[in-house]
Amino acid sequence: MLTLLFSLVGLIVGFIVSMFALEELEKGTKYFFFMKWVLLSLIFLTINYFFLDVGNYLLNVIFSLVFIVIFIVEMKNRSLAAELAYYFTFIAAYFVLALMAIIPEHLMILNVLVFLYGVPVGTLLHMKFIGIGLGEK
Repeated sequence: MLTLLFSLVGLIVGFIVSMFALEELEKGTKYFFFMKWVLLSLIFLTINYFFLDVGNYLLNVIFSLVFIVIFIVEMKNRSLAAELAYYFTFIAAYFVLALMAIIPEHLMILNVLVFLYGVPVGTLLHMKFIGIGLGEK
């Protein structure tokens, strides 16, 4: 449980780092978006792999559909609600996988990916709040 809280701190770390590097934010916007999408894809593939590994195909389909719906909503409207939906999905997947008695090292992989995902997301959210680099995607 504590590792799950650690993984969610990535969002705060990204927010804080962006406060100290204001002059680099505009130039790095496209890289933050790229890193966000790469890490989101890795998390999606990791969760699906773990569900397939334990043989639960129904949960694999359910989480895939949830990710696809959130992705479509985010493409139409980039908002804080979509980012929160991703995080709620990560947390739900974590608890479901923990209840399925998956190997703890596998959960640690998911935690590290969620932490790394939070860094560019926190940076992009801070940029959105202060109005830097909003034209680039």
